[in-house]
Amino acid sequence: MMKRTVIVVLLLAVVTAAAGCGSGKADTTPVKTTRPDSLKAYDIAGPWIVKDQPESRYYITFRPEGTYGAVVAGVTSEGTFVVNRDIVRLIATGGDQLSYRYVKGAEMMQDQLVGDITWVRRQ
Repeated sequence: MMKRTVIVVLLLAVVTAAAGCGSGKADTTPVKTTRPDSLKAYDIAGPWIVKDQPESRYYITFRPEGTYGAVVAGVTSEGTFVVNRDIVRLIATGGDQLSYRYVKGAEMMQDQLVGDITWVRRQ
């Protein structure tokens, strides 16, 4: 009985040690984040609109390198944006700034940028 217990414990130790060994190479594949505490520029990249408003008057495109182009109330602007946790701050070329809070859409809901205007991802 004691021999069986010792053998089982040794086998478990070997299996555990083998499972802990890897190739030693780290996975460097970028992963799109979905947690607001680790939001990155590429998470919000792409077109955003204001629901029930014409795209000719309300449209914004975030680019992965941290720039944006927008039409807000029919006025065109461009600039850069900065992401800090769940806050997206737009900095227009002229220096004006706006901030929005990123809200991840649950299940079938769209992601949103909430501020003085609420933006949603264009489908």
